[in-house]
Amino acid sequence: MDIVIIILPFLYLQPLAGPAILKSNLEKHGYSCKLIDWNFKLSKHAESQGISWRDYVLKCTDGKDLSSDGNDELNSMIQIWIDEIKQYNPKWIGLSFNNIKYHKATEENLLLPLRQAFPDIKIVGGGSSFILENIEYGDELIEKNYIDYCIKGEAEEAIIQLLKNKTWNNQTPMKRLKNIDEYP
Repeated sequence: MDIVIIILPFLYLQPLAGPAILKSNLEKHGYSCKLIDWNFKLSKHAESQGISWRDYVLKCTDGKDLSSDGNDELNSMIQIWIDEIKQYNPKWIGLSFNNIKYHKATEENLLLPLRQAFPDIKIVGGGSSFILENIEYGDELIEKNYIDYCIKGEAEEAIIQLLKNKTWNNQTPMKRLKNIDEYP
């Protein structure tokens, strides 16, 4: 598998078009890709536990009131998710950040275990969190070694160039898509 793209938990339980378009475009260019929606998986888990999904996501991403039991439960889920990624043996991992309010708890609860499990796999981040209110967030994650690259803006062309060239200038300004109909 060339790349596994993961939709990180965020506050809205609705499908995102961006990661699906990326997957389609990667496949159009000959790359194998698996899309995993951790937001959906987390909502299903919360539902099975009779927990308010929105409250649970807030606790997982901002760390407020996450009890030791809740943290243990989240760690258990993260391990299951990591095991799923291992099944695909990806060369790359892509993370879709779609919540403006990611915090230190997200880094500790989601990103650190992911980096520890895959120290030799390049991780690229993108999504609306990098271009809305927190433009420096991707750069901060690179400095902390949680991700290797961040794509700010439209990623349909950038992700192809990154996988092809195996490098990316994280400061490269992204251009708007000229014709959305070009993408599957």
